[in-house]
Amino acid sequence: MVKLKRHNAGPILTPRPENPWEQRAVFNAAAVERDGNVYLLYRAADQPYVSRIGLAISPDAYTITERYPRPVLEPQDPSESRGVEDPRVTFLDGRYRMLYTAYDGTMYRVAMAESDDLLHWERRGIVLPDMLNKDAALFPQRVDGSFCMIHRLAPNMWLAWSNDLIHWHRMEVLAKPRPGMWDSVRIGLSGPPIHTPEGWVVIYHGVDDRGVYRQGIMVLDLEDPRRVVRRQNEPILEPETDYERNGDTPNVVFSCGHVIRDQTLILYYGAADSVIAIATCPMGEILDWARGKP
Repeated sequence: MVKLKRHNAGPILTPRPENPWEQRAVFNAAAVERDGNVYLLYRAADQPYVSRIGLAISPDAYTITERYPRPVLEPQDPSESRGVEDPRVTFLDGRYRMLYTAYDGTMYRVAMAESDDLLHWERRGIVLPDMLNKDAALFPQRVDGSFCMIHRLAPNMWLAWSNDLIHWHRMEVLAKPRPGMWDSVRIGLSGPPIHTPEGWVVIYHGVDDRGVYRQGIMVLDLEDPRRVVRRQNEPILEPETDYERNGDTPNVVFSCGHVIRDQTLILYYGAADSVIAIATCPMGEILDWARGKP
């Protein structure tokens, strides 16, 4: 069974009272390795609860040494007037592609921005229009010649396909909640799928009937990601500590990103929608589980 272990230091990123745009909460960070550093693009909320995206950098994946004083992405379009939320970043075809949730106070939709340096972002607008949709990320390479995205039309996780990253089609259900289990009400993607010899490893979140958010794991077929090869019955991470059980939204562990360093999966997650923490697992354990070893 795959089980993540918390980083002993506790939260690595907390709100900054001196910065109004991130004084209420920081959570749900995308994670990208670049030039030997880990870049965290995190969601930050001000007191009126409008979300923006900030940037923090870690040279060792565990310690933040640089944190930008201004957001790298903030609301501009009416479709995101109440926030740009929950970024997930994939390096694909030579550029960083961010899928994020554009929220106007009523509708939440999947939008995209692109960057060459993770600091300056070019908006591409809403990519899945006219539907309540979120929790989206791109696969890090084309699948059978097409771009592929995982997204969330509640309560299920879905796939979508594109030839140009603008027009998306072939919407199809990937996975559903499981009645009576920890992911019984709705499920959604955490960070982008991970390419391994055993298949696409997908970390996802699930919600139960008490509103508790946990993290789970599944494996998709490499050549046909529509096929779920394995899905663990038990969660890999669930709220246990005080900072996960108490905050803006109690009983939440929610991830938007991870990196693999020294053969270890390092998962960055929002705890109680208030702070950012880390949990880890050796990739060897994940691959053993993926190939069915006890």
